[in-house]
Amino acid sequence: MPSAVLFADPSMAAATGVLADDHIIVSWPPSAKPNKYQIVANIGGAQTTIGEFVVPKSPFAGRIPVPVKARGPFTVAGGSAAMMIPGRVALFSKASPDAAPAYDLLTREMLGVPGTKKSVVAKFQAGE
Repeated sequence: MPSAVLFADPSMAAATGVLADDHIIVSWPPSAKPNKYQIVANIGGAQTTIGEFVVPKSPFAGRIPVPVKARGPFTVAGGSAAMMIPGRVALFSKASPDAAPAYDLLTREMLGVPGTKKSVVAKFQAGE
């Protein structure tokens, strides 16, 4: 299966106030829908967007370290109801430009199996 590795720009993260050393690694299959995705975590009972990334239109799988604004680890949520539990994390996206972001089923493929821990990587290095 062909794949592409994309890297986040740490200077862009720093310019937006995101700690450039803290990342969550996201991987997607070639079948992933091109879209803008938000990494949302339940922090202290509030669903908070901690990072964003774009899956480009491409026939390739991909992997990217996404700068995040929170420390982990987090537990991958298995659905929107699970996002009510503090410490859960999932991907959210919009079904249309006018829609509100909602839990995306690709969470299971891009972040991991529901119930597993998703670490925040400090000081990301190429090859991880």
